[in-house]
Amino acid sequence: MYNLDKGQKIDIELEKYVAPVPKKSMTMKERIDKAKTKLSEKKPQETELKNDKLSNNKIKGENE
Repeated sequence: MYNLDKGQKIDIELEKYVAPVPKKSMTMKERIDKAKTKLSEKKPQETELKNDKLSNNKIKGENE
C-alpha cells in the first residue's frame, strides 16, 4: 500500500472507481413500442424497394 506520514493525502481520480450504473430493464410496453417503431421505419423502405422494382419492370416492358 502507501506509506503516508500523518496528514498526507493522496489525490485519487474517483471517476475511475465509480461502478457503472446498470441499465434499467425495459418494461413490456417499452419493448412493444420499440418494436413498433422499428417496424414502421422498415415499412417505408420496403415499399420504396417494391416501387423501384415495379418501375424497373415497367421500363423493361416499354423498352422491349
